[in-house]
Amino acid sequence: SNAPDFTPHNSLQIQKKGDEQRLFCTGVSEETIIFKDPPPKDPFEACFVSAIFGVSAAESDRPFDARVWAREFPNHGFFMFTNTVDLESPGWRTVLYYDKRFRRMVTESRYPKWLAWKHEIIEKFCPVVYYLDGSSQPAKSLQDFRAITQLLLESGVGLAQAKHAVRDLRNEMRAIVKKKRDTKANMEATRKWLERQPDFSYDCQLYANTHFGYNPANLMFRKATQFFWDQYSKEEFSWRDQPFWCYTLYHFNMTPIGL
Repeated sequence: SNAPDFTPHNSLQIQKKGDEQRLFCTGVSEETIIFKDPPPKDPFEACFVSAIFGVSAAESDRPFDARVWAREFPNHGFFMFTNTVDLESPGWRTVLYYDKRFRRMVTESRYPKWLAWKHEIIEKFCPVVYYLDGSSQPAKSLQDFRAITQLLLESGVGLAQAKHAVRDLRNEMRAIVKKKRDTKANMEATRKWLERQPDFSYDCQLYANTHFGYNPANLMFRKATQFFWDQYSKEEFSWRDQPFWCYTLYHFNMTPIGL
């Protein structure tokens, strides 16, 4: 769903049924991460990372069955970040993630999208990461992904991404409000902040953020995503990530590898 959730996190209680291991949000300070599954023994060739967050598993998106893809993609890892303990995610290594610092659940879900490279297991076992939105699935062959993986490892920017269907940032920002994917007030706050930046231009290239690949060890990618996150996570602007990411890539003069 495109609608964000503003449920106060201190009223949420996440519990794994049939197991003594429980994660209660109330009283948890800041970031809490629980890797439910045993860590892999050796690094993967590459990893697919996704995130599904919701008030309950019943109201959340359903991830694709990674067991099918695991047969097609040998030596590839599948990591699902979620705040819902009973989310059905066959074939995925589940990572329970909760961060009390954020008011919006959508912000919480964006953290593993942009900063999964900060987590020890991702950093240690995933030389390349392909992020996919929760309801998405790989649309390329193993050969294609292997070719992109090699390019990412050799790339100076460490990022592969497809261009957005909408070419103009102004049109995208108007469409977000018109389609009620965010509020007019949030988008207006975003517009004002962007226009205050001395190097901002509406000519920045929009990219599709539903899926992208990156090298988690690439310093330029790390610097760019941290810069993006430092603004986005303030929760003072739009919860849509396209406008800020468009400016971020322009600010750092980064041109992703085509995906």
